[in-house]
Amino acid sequence: MNASNYLRETTLKAVFCKEGFPQISQVYLGLFTSNPTPANVGTEVDGAGYGRVPVTFGEPYHDGGKMVVANADDILFSPCGAPWGSISHIGYFTADTGGNMLVFSPLNIVKDFDTNDQVKFPEGYLTVTIE
Repeated sequence: MNASNYLRETTLKAVFCKEGFPQISQVYLGLFTSNPTPANVGTEVDGAGYGRVPVTFGEPYHDGGKMVVANADDILFSPCGAPWGSISHIGYFTADTGGNMLVFSPLNIVKDFDTNDQVKFPEGYLTVTIE
């Protein structure tokens, strides 16, 4: 996972500038057809039944010298109402629309999603790692 500019700035301000970290009540997963970059300038899927989905995470755990958190439940998007294109990246957000991107990552497998296809990530499949 790659940190967004928003996450980098708010983390530094919270830790070193004594500013409070913004409360995030829910994290949402978004799908992209291009790399969103730290500035969130990629192409997120839009329309045709698409919407970001809420994600529940399990407790962080140690993996060697890294801290990891993974999705605690299956993540299932609504069926595609029309072709969504080739999904290549994901991003986690602070809101179901708009909001701020927290982290993003390329997917191991790039896949085209057509009408009535459904995007699913099984429990534990998506991880966020801090080294």
